[in-house]
Parts: sequence; C-alpha cells; structure tokens
Amino acid sequence: MRTVLRESFRDIKRHKRSSLLLAIVISSASFLFFIFSSVIYNLGNAEDMWSKQIRVSVFMTEGADPQSLSEQIKGINGVLEVNHISPEQALEILKKRFPDEEVAFSPSSVPGYIEARASIDDVEAVKSSVLKLEGVDDVSLSSSWYKSLKDLIYFSALFSIGIMVFVLSLSVLLVFYAVRIGVMERREEIQLMRLCGATEWRIRSPYVASGLIMGLFGASVGAGLQYVFGSLVDRNLSQFINGWVSLTLSQVLFVYLASIFIGSFGNLMAFVRGADAD
Repeated sequence: MRTVLRESFRDIKRHKRSSLLLAIVISSASFLFFIFSSVIYNLGNAEDMWSKQIRVSVFMTEGADPQSLSEQIKGINGVLEVNHISPEQALEILKKRFPDEEVAFSPSSVPGYIEARASIDDVEAVKSSVLKLEGVDDVSLSSSWYKSLKDLIYFSALFSIGIMVFVLSLSVLLVFYAVRIGVMERREEIQLMRLCGATEWRIRSPYVASGLIMGLFGASVGAGLQYVFGSLVDRNLSQFINGWVSLTLSQVLFVYLASIFIGSFGNLMAFVRGADAD
C-alpha cells in the first residue's frame, strides 16, 4: 500500500499540469454538487415549513363574540395557531397590501376576522369544522399559492438532479482525457512492467489511488467553498426558509463519494484505454 501511494504522489508531481487540471475539475464539480444538493435539501425544508403555514381566514356574523369563537377554533383538530384581527389591524394590513390605492378606508368599513393556521393536509377538514360553528359567516383559504409553490419546488429539484448528473458525466470525461495523455506517454514503461510479471492490478492501482487522492482533495476544497457560500446565502434567505443549511452529513458523504468516483473511475478508464491504445 505504501508503494502504491508513493507512486501515486510521484505521478501527481510528475504531471503537474494534468494534476492541476484534475484538481480544478473535481473541486468545481464538488462545489456544484454541494450547491445543488443544498438546493434540494433546503427546498424540501422550505416546503415542509410552508405546508404548515396555510392561512384560514374566518369572517364572523354581526354580533359574534371573537374571543369565544377563537377559543372554539383553537379546539379544532389540526389548527396550529389562532389570532383575532381587529378592524383597526385589518385596516393597517389592507393599507400595506395596497399602498397606492386612493380609496379611503375606515375601521367601520373593514370587518375584523379571525386568522387561523393549519397544515396543508388538515386545512380542508379545518374549514369544514369552522363552518359548522355558530357565529361564522364565511371561511377563506390561502392554499392555492402552496400548490403552485410545491410544483415549482418539484421541478427545481428535478432540474438540480439533472445538473448534477450532467456535471458528474462531464467531469469523468474531462478527467479521462486529461489522464489518458499521461498514460499514453508511459505505454512503454507499462509494457515493460507487464513483461516483468507485474499484475494488472499492480500496474493500475497507482492510477486508481491518485484518482482517489485527487477526489478527496477536490471534495475538501468544494466543502470549504460551500461553507463560505452557505454562510453568505444564510444571511439573505434565512427569513424565507428558517435558515439555509449548507452542509449535512449525508450531503458530505454523497459529494465525497461522487468526487472519489470521478477521480478513480476517470483515471482507471484513462489507463485502460490509453495503455492498450495502438
């Protein structure tokens, strides 16, 4: 094993240009893997958080007691939060949503209401239960936006997976061509080793090991870049998705395995094609 590692490091030093190219390719691929896997993970977290934020607006009949009705709504299964919005508060919300409107509103013209929150799975059942309560005039749901958002998240995840597959394939191809040139330059040395009785594994193992080393190096660089990138993103997106998660254990394992695969498999294929080329 020591001999194999020694030869691997010797090959890396001998072919500095191709080794530098491999480091750039694998590091870039690792960074992209981290970015898009983070997108998938954080979009999943965002969907889970937003699925519990479906607003149920309850409009009351004239003379209904909002406090009593709020307590009854809190007791309904699936209700996560209940707030009474007074006519004054409703007026302020209306003004914020339509700041450019010239229509004059007054608290007497804007009714108060009760705002409840429920998860997407329970919202229809909550609506049916609320409508049965005495003092309820109408119930409005704000769930249509979530369905559109869920579709957007789904297609974004598919796009991210497609990009990662493309980057993986392209990286293996670039590693293959970069290493193949060096292998072809050493064909006579490889043939001599075969004539001396060296096994194929003994000849190939330094190339596989150098690919593994470059894969580990590239993944480590990618993880460092992702940490910096994730820290910057977290400052701007935490308010929307409750904190941007940059690195998870499963994500790190995935990227390291992908990077090792790019380096080792690309090197091995370059050896097989380059050493036996006519």
